[in-house]
Amino acid sequence: MLINAPYSIPTPKEDAFIRRGYFGGHTDVYKPKGENLYYYDVNSLYPYVMKIYPMPIGKPTWKANLQGKNIDDLFGYVPR
Repeated sequence: MLINAPYSIPTPKEDAFIRRGYFGGHTDVYKPKGENLYYYDVNSLYPYVMKIYPMPIGKPTWKANLQGKNIDDLFGYVPR
C-alpha cells in the first residue's frame, strides 16, 4: 500500500544532527547447545516493524531543551 505522506529532506546540518542518534551494532556467533531452547527468526522483524509501527515523517520539530521531558513521550530522533 502506497501512503501519500508529507516528507522533508533535511539540510546537511539537520542530517548530521540526526545521524548522531544512530548507534552501531555488533554481530556475535552463538553455538546453540542445551535443552529446552527457544529459537527465534529475527530476519523478518524489519518488514514487520515497518508495517506495524509509525515512522517519523514530515517536517521535524526541533527541541532545544529536553530537560524535564519524559523520553517515553517523545517520538522521533533523540541523539545523545
